[in-house]
Amino acid sequence: MAAYYYLVSSLPTISLREPGGVPPLGQDEFIGACLAHVPEELLLDLQAVLEGALEEASHPAARAYANFEVQLSNAVQRRRAGLRPVDSPLALQEHEGWSVALEHAVEQAFTAPDPLAREVALDRIREQFLDELATTSPFGEAFLIAYAGRLRLALRWAQWNANEGRRRLETLGRLGLDALGRQAGQDAHMRQAGQDAHMRQAGQDAHMRQAGQDAFGRQAGQDAARQESLLH
Repeated sequence: MAAYYYLVSSLPTISLREPGGVPPLGQDEFIGACLAHVPEELLLDLQAVLEGALEEASHPAARAYANFEVQLSNAVQRRRAGLRPVDSPLALQEHEGWSVALEHAVEQAFTAPDPLAREVALDRIREQFLDELATTSPFGEAFLIAYAGRLRLALRWAQWNANEGRRRLETLGRLGLDALGRQAGQDAHMRQAGQDAHMRQAGQDAHMRQAGQDAFGRQAGQDAARQESLLH
């Protein structure tokens, strides 16, 4: 089994702490780093892992990862359909081997409080498998297969962060439009109230002018009556 001490030592560590982190390298950078060191067949397998096309990989480590992914996918389908492993009328894929621990881990992942937390929990299961796979050949081909798997997870987590950012922006935009609409409504209400108050004031002023005119008329009538009585 070939060992790739220089290549493995030069690869940056991939951290999967929280969704949203920026991976230390991209898919093309990783393949570019491997070009001068690994045979073409292994390079194709690494590309298949990065692209999620595990069925196209032929390396034993990649095949082990493929079988793991099929069992995980089947377990997820059963959980979503509310079925136990024993009754599964779904069109599930066949795979080699069986892990009771994986079934229990998927069941636990579905207790997560929201869909994003559940996806993170499922990727934690993948991360643990890949870590164990890497230890079978710390400087060999299995390590590179596992590294490609971890890089795929990291790139997906970074995409989740970008999508979440867009959703937050859209939400803020909707909230902003709603607030703008509410403010416009309040402004219109205040303008209408101001117009109503102005009209009421104008009515009161007109009423007061009319009352003054009436009082003046009455006073003029009284004055005329007094003058008439003095003449007689």
